[in-house]
Amino acid sequence: MIACGAISGFHAIIATGTTPKMLGTEKEILFVGYGAMLVEGFVALMALIAACTLLPGDYFAINTPVSDYANFLARHPELKAVDLQHFSDRIGVDLHGRTGGAVSLAVGMAHIFDKVPFMNDVMAYWYNFAIMFEAVFILTAIDAGTRVGRFFCRKCWAMSFQLLKTKIGNPAFGYAVLFSPFPGAILFLPAM
Repeated sequence: MIACGAISGFHAIIATGTTPKMLGTEKEILFVGYGAMLVEGFVALMALIAACTLLPGDYFAINTPVSDYANFLARHPELKAVDLQHFSDRIGVDLHGRTGGAVSLAVGMAHIFDKVPFMNDVMAYWYNFAIMFEAVFILTAIDAGTRVGRFFCRKCWAMSFQLLKTKIGNPAFGYAVLFSPFPGAILFLPAM
């Protein structure tokens, strides 16, 4: 939980373009960052609970590749699937051998929400909602990494240019030194 929270606090500060616009002062960064970490800790706890609601046999049937499942059952006959066919029928997706963890979490969440009164007919909806939630989370994490990479490259570029300007004195000469091996790269300079 602590690792997920730390990553999310980092994500909340740098990954969105709206976060800086929501802050009135620098002191509010702590509230936003730590608040995001607490919420992500809650999400991690819910993921753990969702995975724990599955019976061990169902969990292993989902997370063991289909080609290895027969060997797995031969070694561990007590871990055969119990409710997995019921889940597959209710959700409308074959869940056997769907490794990676996302399906386990989604089935666990759908199983939890299926037990809520008046929600027992929408298990497929909760499964798909959880899968979409995970996909969106992964995409925003990739976005955060891309933004950090861009900030890093821009900072390195600015430092290199400043160094050239200091050493050489003429920034145009610095461009010529940097781009003489790559003549086409000068065309992309305005885009940077």
